Amino acid sequence: MLLALLLMGFVTAASAADDAALVRSVATVEPRAFGYFLGDVIRREVLIDLKPGAEIERGTLPRPGPINYWLELRSVDVDESSAGDSTRVRISLSYQAFYSALDPRRLEIPGFVVSIADEGVSGQARVPPFGFMMSPLREIFPGKEADAKAVSLRPDVRPQRISTADARTAIAIAAPSGLVALLLLAIHYAWWPFHRRAGRPFTEAARFLRSNATNLIGDGGYRAALLKLHRAFDRAAGHRVLPDDLEDFLARHSEFAGEAGDIGRLFAASRVAFYGNDVSAARAYMPMAELTELGARLGTIERSAP
Repeated sequence: MLLALLLMGFVTAASAADDAALVRSVATVEPRAFGYFLGDVIRREVLIDLKPGAEIERGTLPRPGPINYWLELRSVDVDESSAGDSTRVRISLSYQAFYSALDPRRLEIPGFVVSIADEGVSGQARVPPFGFMMSPLREIFPGKEADAKAVSLRPDVRPQRISTADARTAIAIAAPSGLVALLLLAIHYAWWPFHRRAGRPFTEAARFLRSNATNLIGDGGYRAALLKLHRAFDRAAGHRVLPDDLEDFLARHSEFAGEAGDIGRLFAASRVAFYGNDVSAARAYMPMAELTELGARLGTIERSAP
């Protein structure tokens, strides 16, 4: 029995030594201890100074949720910073009290223990409970006496008018600006009622290739992509464009001259695919990804042209 007591004392002393080595101080920043009513939120802060390198085990922190029938922990936030030669851990806790007091009543938020660890050494930081006074919502001395009015519930404060001049000014400026931007966007994309302007065949072809990327597969999909680009050249020129017509087309539409090399590859791949009936060779010469990229570049050039 004596040996067991000696061992227990040794373990307790060692645990206290570990706590002192890891935890240098524990302090709490408490709110007022009185004047709380049903539904009020109470915020506490716990400041724990640790030995550098030591860390709290976050799994030992209180978890948000009901604590008992009248108290709920709403949030737990942890922040770490340097404080001299220590690591300061700030634990911010928000509690909400739902105790419906019939008279002033002293209540207590329970304390908790946080575990600390550092290179195999463990310790604990003990946060003390916090006591406060909960007040009733009803009148303390109801009655008809004149002095009873001094302790009766007072009427709600009349709400003040908040000026909305700044918000109205911002809306007045933003609304016309937004309408102008929407109008310019409608003109740019030829939305109704601006859809009667000259079409943009390369832009339409680029959108088709981009939006149908998952459908344009196999030999049929590759041929469809080639045809879409060919029809864009035909619409831009106003007639069918054959390989022998490319030089004349680029002379009339000089904005596309920078893409002459890839345009020539497009027509060469088309010749192999349609006239040579060898889609695999055409795809190897100009893959689908390059067709899509060429269509996107031609559409960008088309939109940038005056």
